[in-house]
Amino acid sequence: PRQSGFWSGCGGNGRTAQIYSRTSGEQTGTSRAGSLHLGTTPTGVNGSPVDRLVITAEGQILLNTLVGMREVEIGTEDSCGTGYRCLRVAN
Repeated sequence: PRQSGFWSGCGGNGRTAQIYSRTSGEQTGTSRAGSLHLGTTPTGVNGSPVDRLVITAEGQILLNTLVGMREVEIGTEDSCGTGYRCLRVAN
């Protein structure tokens, strides 16, 4: 516990967590769109991280919920009181 995040000899290369990027759409000389992924390995699994949070090429935030990946919706200005915007995730 609380040591390096890599254990050799395990599935998924023994990773306990990872941050990585993926391409989005066709990659050209003028377009390099991509997404950023944060994954963690669940308890009882031998080193295969699962995406928990994704930032899309368009800047949307997706969260892994009990029913799969869901977009975080951002409310309008002051939707949760003066100076605050509400966030919600569909179930």
